[in-house]
Amino acid sequence: MCNLNPLIQRLAMFLVFAILAENQCFAQRSLAIRNAKIETVSKAGVIEDGVILVRDGKIEAIGKDVKIPLAAQVIDAKGKTIMPGIVDPYYVVTVGRDAQSAGETRTIVVRGQTITVPGGPPSSSTSFTKISDSIDLDNIDWKAATRSGITTLQLVVSGYAQSVIVQPTVKSAQIVNQDGKLLVSVTNSTPSLELLRNGLRAPGSGPGGPRPPAGATPGATPGATPPVSPTQKLWTEVREGKSSLFVNLNNAATILHCVAATKESKQAKLVFIASGSDLFEASSDLDPKSHVAILPPRIDFVPNTRDRINIPKFLSEKEMPFAFSLSLGQNEFRAQLDTPLFAVSSLVHNGLSRQRALEALTMMPAKLIGVDGEVGSLEVGKKANFLILDGDPFAATTSIQRVFVEGKQIDEN
Repeated sequence: MCNLNPLIQRLAMFLVFAILAENQCFAQRSLAIRNAKIETVSKAGVIEDGVILVRDGKIEAIGKDVKIPLAAQVIDAKGKTIMPGIVDPYYVVTVGRDAQSAGETRTIVVRGQTITVPGGPPSSSTSFTKISDSIDLDNIDWKAATRSGITTLQLVVSGYAQSVIVQPTVKSAQIVNQDGKLLVSVTNSTPSLELLRNGLRAPGSGPGGPRPPAGATPGATPGATPPVSPTQKLWTEVREGKSSLFVNLNNAATILHCVAATKESKQAKLVFIASGSDLFEASSDLDPKSHVAILPPRIDFVPNTRDRINIPKFLSEKEMPFAFSLSLGQNEFRAQLDTPLFAVSSLVHNGLSRQRALEALTMMPAKLIGVDGEVGSLEVGKKANFLILDGDPFAATTSIQRVFVEGKQIDEN
């Protein structure tokens, strides 16, 4: 018996340490944010005085009466608002062939003011780039994105490429999907227009006889079945409606060229990246079933006038789907880091539906880039990518206080 007591004591101490270690591990993995107004951007709508429970980087529970585990880290967000992390569907970066022109600038007119922005106009290069093969995430400054509440980005380049989907981390960023969407920049130049037309045209069809598909190997033996290249596979998915084609356009005329090209491929869905004014000018030719718009959030001018117009509201009334890219207006993007939603709030105060504005920042771009099953709304099972704001998202002075990606805080203001 005298030898048993020390053994029992050692076993008891072992159990105590094991329980403490388990609770500590649970506390590190479990986070609860309570007393917040939660904009879920889902069927649940707005939850007042709600709780989000996060475990292992995903939302484990969300609602008013969520039981908070004793070992969880708790943040009291009374008086604050939580919304899904912003998804930017067209975040331009420079890689490989674009590196030499990274220092170039161009002058454009925005809201009657002449400003200088980095980079030239959309490139008409037909040289294909798979961005994931040539990008160095550690050499990109993500500070502007994280301070703006962007938690998922589709990285794109000018010209002809395949995008990559990334999410920021505390120090850099990580790839979520290296096989993103097909990207084409279209100008009035013949090569860029032909690249689009040939890509959307089924192999062997079209005026002038059979045409090789975009990305076909030159010099292939006639009659032989050539191997399918990566670019051919991407174009096939676009033609069959399995994946959207992202088209960067520099004027209203190129939008009309793209609309005409779409008619040759009935199932293709095109995502137009353009200014609000150009989209307005070409609006009568846009088809809500085949076309989606990505545009910067701003009040534009009616073409050839000084009359201001809320293009997102106009598109919404036409039932034309659209998404915002905060980074498209680079000067405004970096100037409004303290209040990144100010431009969107101006659109809401001038008639754009609040719900459409939230969706254009989160769920719609998530759908466009194919990650809506993981991000874009606050629902059980999705990644815990969200923002804590000090007020209503569309109040003029609201700022983002904290940014979370997979339950980890990556930025604090």
